[in-house]
Amino acid sequence: MYTIKQRILGDYKETVLSDSVSGASVSIFPELGAGLNQLVLEKKGAAHHLLLSAKNEKDIKEFYIPYYAGAHLFPFPNRIANGSYKHENVTYQLEQNDIPPLTNALHGLVFNKKFIETKRFASTASATIEYVYSNNTFLKGFPFLFQISIQYTLTKNELVVTTTIINTGTTTFPFGIGAHPYIATGTPIDELKIKIPPSSYYDIDASYIPSGSLKKNVAFEQLNTLKQKRFDHCFKIKERSSIAETIVFDQKKDLEITIWQDNTKDAYNYVQYYTLENRSGIAVEPMTCPPDAFNSKIGIHHLLPKEKYQCSFGISLL
Repeated sequence: MYTIKQRILGDYKETVLSDSVSGASVSIFPELGAGLNQLVLEKKGAAHHLLLSAKNEKDIKEFYIPYYAGAHLFPFPNRIANGSYKHENVTYQLEQNDIPPLTNALHGLVFNKKFIETKRFASTASATIEYVYSNNTFLKGFPFLFQISIQYTLTKNELVVTTTIINTGTTTFPFGIGAHPYIATGTPIDELKIKIPPSSYYDIDASYIPSGSLKKNVAFEQLNTLKQKRFDHCFKIKERSSIAETIVFDQKKDLEITIWQDNTKDAYNYVQYYTLENRSGIAVEPMTCPPDAFNSKIGIHHLLPKEKYQCSFGISLL
């Protein structure tokens, strides 16, 4: 039977969806952008932890928040060069919150916002919870009104995350969305293998902004070891299939983790990979546009007043 409960980690509230039969569970921090924290899925009767996550208040402050673990990225994923962009011939300045000496805006504007629960459901087969944030005043560098909702649905071997954006204002705004889960099985990532969807990746400059040129993904067209490989790169997915899949394989534990993303037109047509310096996890980040899309206009979407946009990704262990 699935249940939905709340627990306290110091100053933070954590919502936990769990199944008493399979051991599957997922936890969310509503007051930290409805961010994804722990994920446990079942395979062959055993429960497996699949994400690098916070287990206490110290973890939240020292890892979860600084590394945007599990964050939802809106109205832009990744970076905006120098935090500056133009929309309809007006220049806007976002907060430059990248790690110094970098001067970019990083990972959007909702990762630290308090989301409100609007729906919950639990049965013998699954559990679902939904959180919503609406801005009542303009945010710095983004003078537009919106509503963003995040819905989590958990079954014993899959988590599905659906993001919905509504333009609640009177003017059209540009946007992109993304997610930031760190895949981690407890095995150092140098011992893991990864398969990346058919794609090409962007060259980046010293500020981690794409240069515009693309290079074909050759090394990871098939499962290949991550040994010593360092990523902070965005991949443009080539094939426009219904979904695109990143496979992370832990041979030691016989775990094949699939991070799938809606790859239909104007959906999650990009994916960013980032490897932690300590090699404990790899971020697999479904995105609707590449970094600096507010300036390059590549993959950027525009939402009309009252218009709605929706997109999904998931993590499964089959």
